[in-house]
Amino acid sequence: MPVAVPSDKVVVGYWGIRGLAAPLRMMCDFAGVEYVNKTYPLKVKEEGGYDASSWFVEDKPGLLEHNPLVNLPYIVDGSTVVTQSNACLAYLARKLGL
Repeated sequence: MPVAVPSDKVVVGYWGIRGLAAPLRMMCDFAGVEYVNKTYPLKVKEEGGYDASSWFVEDKPGLLEHNPLVNLPYIVDGSTVVTQSNACLAYLARKLGL
């Protein structure tokens, strides 16, 4: 899994915008929990369109081994990989006692 961080930190992964991961980050901030904000840039291609390989090529394949439905946003907490916005919100709320 390419998202290698100390196991004591939660990883919040999403595109390089506030979007659907903003509430997840806010929950961690509110609870005073250190976390890793893993963002994926979308780069404009010269021929048109966007290059999202930082997600689809680099990190997603490794995370699929832990959760076959992984998508953005996601939470990595040790060996647990949670995906989908509402599931991530519920997981963090339980974990952080919110």
